[in-house]
Amino acid sequence: MNHTFSKHLSIFFNFFFLLLTIEASSQTKNTNEAKKSIDCFISSGDNHFLGMSLAMDSKKSIEDGLKMMKDVFNTKTFYWRGLEEAAWVKTLNYREENYRYASALKWFELLINRDNLEKIVTTSAHKLGMEVWGVSTVGDWGSSPDTPGFNDYPFGFESKLRIDHPEWVPIDKHGYRRQGGTIDLSYPEARKALVELHTKLAKEAGYDGVTFVTYVENFSLRFEDEFGFNEPVVQEFKKRYGIDIRTQEFTKSASKHDWYKLRGEYVTLYFKELKESLKKSGIKMGVFLDGDNPFFPMTWATLPFTHPTMGKIYMDVINWIQNGIVDNLLVYGGVGGIQQQKTANDLLWLTRQTPIKISIGTSNPYGSQWDTMKMKNVKMVMTLGEDGQYISRSNIPEQTEEALKSGTIYKKMRFLTQVFDGKSTTSSSLIIPLASSDNVILKRLSLLALGKLKDISAVPTIERGLSDPEIGVKCAAIRALSDNSRSESIQLVIKMIQENPYHPLLEMCRAFLHRMKPFPQKEIIDAAMNNPVGEVRTTAFRVLENIAGNSPELVNVFTKGLSDKTGYARYSSAMALGRFVNNKEAVEVLLGAIFHSDPVVQDRAAVSLGEMVLRKDKIALIEKGKIIKSLKDLFIKSGDGNQRSDKAWGYRSVGNALMDCGEEGINILEAFTKQDKDRKLAELAWRVLTYKEKADGNKFNLISDKENDALFSKMPSFLK
Repeated sequence: MNHTFSKHLSIFFNFFFLLLTIEASSQTKNTNEAKKSIDCFISSGDNHFLGMSLAMDSKKSIEDGLKMMKDVFNTKTFYWRGLEEAAWVKTLNYREENYRYASALKWFELLINRDNLEKIVTTSAHKLGMEVWGVSTVGDWGSSPDTPGFNDYPFGFESKLRIDHPEWVPIDKHGYRRQGGTIDLSYPEARKALVELHTKLAKEAGYDGVTFVTYVENFSLRFEDEFGFNEPVVQEFKKRYGIDIRTQEFTKSASKHDWYKLRGEYVTLYFKELKESLKKSGIKMGVFLDGDNPFFPMTWATLPFTHPTMGKIYMDVINWIQNGIVDNLLVYGGVGGIQQQKTANDLLWLTRQTPIKISIGTSNPYGSQWDTMKMKNVKMVMTLGEDGQYISRSNIPEQTEEALKSGTIYKKMRFLTQVFDGKSTTSSSLIIPLASSDNVILKRLSLLALGKLKDISAVPTIERGLSDPEIGVKCAAIRALSDNSRSESIQLVIKMIQENPYHPLLEMCRAFLHRMKPFPQKEIIDAAMNNPVGEVRTTAFRVLENIAGNSPELVNVFTKGLSDKTGYARYSSAMALGRFVNNKEAVEVLLGAIFHSDPVVQDRAAVSLGEMVLRKDKIALIEKGKIIKSLKDLFIKSGDGNQRSDKAWGYRSVGNALMDCGEEGINILEAFTKQDKDRKLAELAWRVLTYKEKADGNKFNLISDKENDALFSKMPSFLK
């Protein structure tokens, strides 16, 4: 062999092996980094609604929360669903009659508009070297007032994008019924409005990326193919395949799947247009994918977990990857870990030789089932709730009492979490000093642990938490006092609420104060009857509602509550009266409330009476004839000429109450559909009988397309 050639060949192989060594070293470094680093997703609306989730509602609480993520999990990327919150607030129309959600949305408005929370989040995360992605929604823009949600009608809010442009709302093939939540992206103007909204908000907040969830939170959908028959879709399908999908059957060459793909093309157009807009500001884009079937929208976390609540729309993930539309794809939870891994592996194959990042959402980020994924540089994104979960599910081992004396701040948190969970115990004297910490998380965990220890000497320390400047600390103090309090404690809570009538504090009182032992019934009744602040009176009624079933003496309290000058207090009283068991006075008061001057009270009284009959309350069954007649008379008011403030939704409350009364109530509604003297009455009765979207509480009542056609065949003839 030529000596010169041999020398060059030797140099080449040495260089080649050097590259392999560097690459192997790089891969090892990346793999180790993936193992050590856990990213985080926070669904901010839940945190701001529920006082027990990790406090992230002020500059200090956000800084402490993010620092914990950095120190404990080495978080590199932070996903914050505040972008959706901000998008709602900027286009918001909330309905005051849904008092609970109106209270929450007012709080969201304060955080977004007054406190500029989005900017605080991004600035704080960037200081820690984190990348911040704003999480928003593709299709959850609120619903019409008669759409069922988690609690009573009306549905809590609806974006002005839907209200001002009803044609953008997905419609059924009959051209009659409209879907809750979603905006149909086949309209270029709708896509343009959403692109401009998200680009503006993302730039103002300073997000590094924008990503989307694809489920909607309402119960309007009764089968996957119910909606999506808007004019642009219908006409484009007819142009391509020669079929009018509103009136003609699908065929093999013009199939339902072709329709799903057409609807998906508009989603892809929206993402492409948004990507182009965001790219000008250097902002990346991603999508959360369903863990079971990434090629369709996500399922919502409520029963039966089987169908995409946006409807059947093809998510053209391959197109997004091939055309560089996405920079990040996150496999959401809600399915088994094996299925998540399969989906992630499929995505890794599809995204090979691209810079697109793949992540997996999980509440167990250090589970051994993820080791293989981490070796492939798939990032785990933890999705947790309460403070203690972040600590107990970290890789910090369980601690001894010594941690309270000499451990790091996070070892202290670990032991406090053990105390709260009942796994460890200690002296209150070791915890009390920690309750004065400057760290919001440590303060909250200290108060919660002092509550569980039930040492009366610690109560003054817990009570001091009520005057802490942080809402999150106040929330923890309320819960701690539900476990460990003295007679003076309740007045301090009432005073705190009077001075700070903010939503998460009201929710914490409702959820926990009834657990106080002994229960301060006299003081809470006095607050309900006499406090000058409406939020305090309302909260007192809501607390008392928890014990109504076992406290017949409270009927008189709630009867007076029906006359409170605050609407939420009146509504809460009507709800509470329905909780009494075999109580003749409660039934009579509710029957009288059907004639209340406030339509919201009338409707809630109807719901309460229906619930009593449904659960076979003995007194309600004895008075069933009176109840049905009262409900019938109230439903009639929904007919022609109705000018009531609840005209868009009250019929659902009263109609569903008639349904709860069984065959007799159903017969009344059916009779209304067959008469033609009052056409609005006939139409609304038919709607109640047809739109039974929920079953057994917060569970979808799914039907088939054919069953729906049969129901529509019973539509009053004048509507056809």
